[in-house]
Amino acid sequence: MSDYQRMISAATVGFGAKPFPAGTFDPPVDGRVAAVCDADDSVGSVLRVAGLYAIARRAGQLPERVEPATPPAPAETRRLITAAHAFLIERALTVRPILDGVLEDIAAAGLRLPPRLIPELLRLQQSGVVTQALWDAIGNAGRWYAVERYGRGHRALRTVLRADTTDWPKETDYTHGDITKRLEWLAVARRLDPDRARDVVASHWASEDAESRATLLAAFAHPEHDADEPFLEAALDDRAVTVRAAAVAVLDRRSQSGYLDRMKARAAQIFSVKKSMLGVKITVHPLPGADAAAVRDGLSTTKPEAVIARTPIAFWSEVFGGAAPEKVARALPDTVLAALTLSALRGNDPRWAVPLLRHCLPTDYGTSYNAVTAHPAISAEMIRALTNTAESAPLVRLAAGLPRPFSREVAEALFGSLAGAGWGTARQRREAAAHLAAGYPLDWLPRFAALVDRTTDEELHKFYATVFELLTLRSDITKELP
Repeated sequence: MSDYQRMISAATVGFGAKPFPAGTFDPPVDGRVAAVCDADDSVGSVLRVAGLYAIARRAGQLPERVEPATPPAPAETRRLITAAHAFLIERALTVRPILDGVLEDIAAAGLRLPPRLIPELLRLQQSGVVTQALWDAIGNAGRWYAVERYGRGHRALRTVLRADTTDWPKETDYTHGDITKRLEWLAVARRLDPDRARDVVASHWASEDAESRATLLAAFAHPEHDADEPFLEAALDDRAVTVRAAAVAVLDRRSQSGYLDRMKARAAQIFSVKKSMLGVKITVHPLPGADAAAVRDGLSTTKPEAVIARTPIAFWSEVFGGAAPEKVARALPDTVLAALTLSALRGNDPRWAVPLLRHCLPTDYGTSYNAVTAHPAISAEMIRALTNTAESAPLVRLAAGLPRPFSREVAEALFGSLAGAGWGTARQRREAAAHLAAGYPLDWLPRFAALVDRTTDEELHKFYATVFELLTLRSDITKELP
């Protein structure tokens, strides 16, 4: 019996009956046993010697065949950015608004990032969704790494991996997934076949709880499909008030629907308009008492503001018969003017929204104004209206949503607002500085330099200097593009 066999035998019956063998072990481990054995630790010694044997038996063995888990990455087709370019991008890693714009520029220029930056950039976006710009900029090897590192099913990759799919998604993701998976499934399914997607939702509708029904209804807001309207109208009769409210919110935002037609029919009786040489006189009439049809449409009041805000501004323009928006604004009471302003903001009509905003900023303007899609003239006037609104730093949120680069009129309005209370605290201004530097055209650098030089207030100086430094960094990065 070899020493190895005696060791196994002793370990099997217990070291109380058989001692750990102290003889010479078989080659090739014989010269190394002494280094791993401990007289006071027989069990540990057995495991360590067994490990030596396991390593010795496998050492030098090569697999007969290697099957890679995934095919290798295709050859790169994008040119690598320069070392100087990469160095500057590293400085922008902590400034997400600027970084997003830089990645878009690199992707648009057909360039790619160096491998050493890819893990950190993916990590920065893994809590949300990897953007198409980053997906393009990391190149073939970077995309291969991302799939290997996170897996094809990772939520951060869902947009870029599913963008080109033409396969109908697994319906089990909808029937058995959590609400996030279900919404992802619905978005893909509606893009491929909106009628089939709606039928799947409808087939499970009766078994959904109220919270799920309301959440799923919101997913039908965009894109609009005419065939969805009967399904949305039926939801107005839902037993849960939250679901009925969700249906109203979706129908209310559609460009055309039976719901909007009903709003117009009610709206036609609200105003009486008389023009004279002195201007325009507008009489506001209350709504009739809420009947069953009005309650079904979410109206339980006789106040006209609810209908005014939900009726398209183009309809009101006809009602007022060509009267100038400024004259209409002066003729209306504040509550009605606020509702009409909301209608103009929702309609994204600068001819009405700009003059109305000069007279009235509705407290709930955020329900109707979207910085991402708003006409530049409306955004510029909104900035001026919010300049001295200190509560919750509204200009920071607005700047974060504005399309980049800023249009000339938006840039001017922002520049004129920089000293206002709408930018919030010092911490909120630091956040705002990143959004401003990401959106301002680079030819504004001299104006910011001059602003920094002539500002004596310490807090404002820090704010302006931060914008200037970040805008300079963005300028330096842009210079590295071919």
